[in-house]
Amino acid sequence: MSVIELEKSLSSNIRELAFVANNGELAWNRDSIAKAIDEIVGNNYLILGGEVWMLFPIDENIRLRLTSGTLKETKYLVSGEVICENELTGIYGWTYKTNGKNWVECVHKSAQESLNWIIENDLESKVVKEYKNNIYYNLTLRAKE
Repeated sequence: MSVIELEKSLSSNIRELAFVANNGELAWNRDSIAKAIDEIVGNNYLILGGEVWMLFPIDENIRLRLTSGTLKETKYLVSGEVICENELTGIYGWTYKTNGKNWVECVHKSAQESLNWIIENDLESKVVKEYKNNIYYNLTLRAKE
């Protein structure tokens, strides 16, 4: 199954907490990512890694200049570049390596490592203040074969 198909299998409550990109991928903010990861673990999905998205609001003038039908409907542009204070601007993400463990152990370990990465990096405190609430976490999922 594709990541988007796996994400569609999540409950409507968890999907409603997410930002939905134009391609259908989901990303959660810091307040909702732990709930999303709990459900992902409950569905027995492995988190292969994740990436940080920064959302930039699109004002009406910019929206009118966009020609694609789907872009006309969006309220945000998604950027993989996170604008931080003190010249820490960059692209942030993490990966999980399974190391041959059994599936259930890997599911739980990948979830814990993902949460730890988010907490330890604390990007919300490092970004330019006006974008503190614009940080979202997109997860790459895999189902057991």
